[in-house]
Amino acid sequence: MLNSTVSGLISRSLYTEPLSGLHRSVFYDDLIEVDHSLAFIERIDAVRRSLVATPTRLPTYQQPRYQTAALIETLAADYHIVNRNRIKPTIAEATRAILRRDPERILLATAEHPDTILLRHLCAQRNITISVLGDKILPYQAITLIKQRSQDT
Repeated sequence: MLNSTVSGLISRSLYTEPLSGLHRSVFYDDLIEVDHSLAFIERIDAVRRSLVATPTRLPTYQQPRYQTAALIETLAADYHIVNRNRIKPTIAEATRAILRRDPERILLATAEHPDTILLRHLCAQRNITISVLGDKILPYQAITLIKQRSQDT
C-alpha cells in the first residue's frame, strides 16, 4: 500500500511467469523479528470499521488486468516506442515520472478524474503534454510515456 518497506514486506511489480501476473511481494526472512505487517493491516481495518459513512465505490471496469500487455503493445505501436520500459501505467507511476524522470506526455482516461488533480497540476507546471484517450487506456486512469534518450531504442 505504501510502496515501501512496512517491516519485512515490500510490494513491487516483479517479473514472474506471465500467467501469474506481475505484482508480487518480497518477504525478507531476516526481518521477521521486527515484522509489523499484521498489526499494520489490523489498524487499517479497525479504522475502516469505525467509519460512520459507508464509503462510495468508484466504478470498476470489466477489463481484466492480464490485458495490460495488449494495452502496452498498442500504445507502443501508436507512439512508435520500441523500449516498453518507457511506458509506465498507473497514476503513481505517472506522478513519479514527472518528479524524477523526463516524461514525453501523460495519457489520461478522463481530464476530470479527482485522482489525477495533482498529476494535472504537475503537468501544467512543467508544461508536459496531456492526451485524454478515454476508455482506450482503462483500467488505468493515467499512463506516462517517458522521453526517448539517444542511447535508448
